[in-house]
Amino acid sequence: LVPYANSMLNFWLSAKKNVIYAQHYYQLSIGTSASVWEAYLTAWLKSIYDQNQENSLYIDVRMASRSLLIKQLHDHQLDMLITTDVPKMGGVVSTKLGTISLQLFRTIVVLPNNHYNYIDLEWGDNGSPPDLTMTGIQLLPVLMTSSAHLTRQLLPSINACAFLPNFWNQIYPELIAITHIPLITRPLYAIWLQNSTQKTQIQKLLKWSINNFKFKFL
Repeated sequence: LVPYANSMLNFWLSAKKNVIYAQHYYQLSIGTSASVWEAYLTAWLKSIYDQNQENSLYIDVRMASRSLLIKQLHDHQLDMLITTDVPKMGGVVSTKLGTISLQLFRTIVVLPNNHYNYIDLEWGDNGSPPDLTMTGIQLLPVLMTSSAHLTRQLLPSINACAFLPNFWNQIYPELIAITHIPLITRPLYAIWLQNSTQKTQIQKLLKWSINNFKFKFL
């Protein structure tokens, strides 16, 4: 009887949770890489919640690899994907949020031979970084990650450089641009399924946020 009672209790708690979520105005799952959340979308999400003080908003924030998020979108396990390139799959709708600009940065730590290691930070799959064969930059990455903040914090420890948001040196003065390497510019898209049950909510959310928040990357 005890296992049966526990099972019924868990079922009731799950049903109660679903009812509570259903009462919210939005119930959306939004996924992108950790780097995009950290660098560009945290302020956007904060602005949305700041304007919804009545707690009528529920969003499931997901950070994962692009391939995993595309699979979740395809399987209707993710409502909206934010990425730098539109996946090659049918039945999707996309809208451009803006363009991001990435600058190759180092920190004030410099070795005598001006040699820099390279951290490969995941931003998306649409194109490779500029040619890094110039003197002083190690081509083989010493670290691969999807976290922009982890990358920034590790730059001085391993005397590395990495592509980070071009405005970050205004926030973190220790970052120094390597100006002989050109900027990377990439579009940023919001993508959802044409037959998504949440498409109306997605469109409302995007329309509200674009009209009421100035993206840093626009």
